[in-house]
Amino acid sequence: MILAGSIAVEGLVVSHPAFRTTLLTFSVGVALLLVLECTPSKKAKWTYLTVVLLSCAALLAGDLLLDRGYADWARALLLSSLLAVIPLSLWLLRISDDLPALVLGLLIAVVDVVAFGELYLIAQAAPWVVEPRGVWLGAAAFAALLGSRLMLVERNLKRLLVLSTLEDFGFVMLGITVGMRQAMAGALTVAVVHPLGKALPFISLSTAEEDGNLGPERRGLASLCPTSGAAFLFGIFAVLGVPPLMGF
Repeated sequence: MILAGSIAVEGLVVSHPAFRTTLLTFSVGVALLLVLECTPSKKAKWTYLTVVLLSCAALLAGDLLLDRGYADWARALLLSSLLAVIPLSLWLLRISDDLPALVLGLLIAVVDVVAFGELYLIAQAAPWVVEPRGVWLGAAAFAALLGSRLMLVERNLKRLLVLSTLEDFGFVMLGITVGMRQAMAGALTVAVVHPLGKALPFISLSTAEEDGNLGPERRGLASLCPTSGAAFLFGIFAVLGVPPLMGF
């Protein structure tokens, strides 16, 4: 888990596009090995493997075409790569019950860092990727509203955290699409705070999950695991932006 996260962060620091893409892709591959090791579910394994392969192939091909000047094809492939990873509600929800909370948290953190970081860097290097802006703004608003609406009716805590990722991505897309300095800085802040703040709730849920107390029908988890309950709330407050935490 430490290796996957460290490689993802290092990939965002590297300035060379080819090295950055290679490191980000490798970090997702390390996370894939963790999924294959930690879950007996074939559905979870094949679903994640398929998404990773499609996303990485589209990302690599898009970067290659971008370097060779094929703008339209590069944009289509880059967006396909990002959209294969980002709508977590469409595929990660299907396997969230089969994955341990720690592994699920790592996937969201690593995939978020890779997807958000790559989109941010691409938008800076090639602003035309986020054209036409009206379509991107509409997609961003739709993602935020869809994630929020689904969260209102979700009772499974792991799925609830997955859906909040879809909501946060909508806000990141808004900032990147607007493209102004303050908007880009805000999007970058959300992209940093989200995986950091989201990791703590998943770690907290792992305690109740290990004891067999995690489920939509359970009540009073905070009284059963008070330390984990306090940590869960702290992480959620950070993601929600409650002052004076970093999300604010």
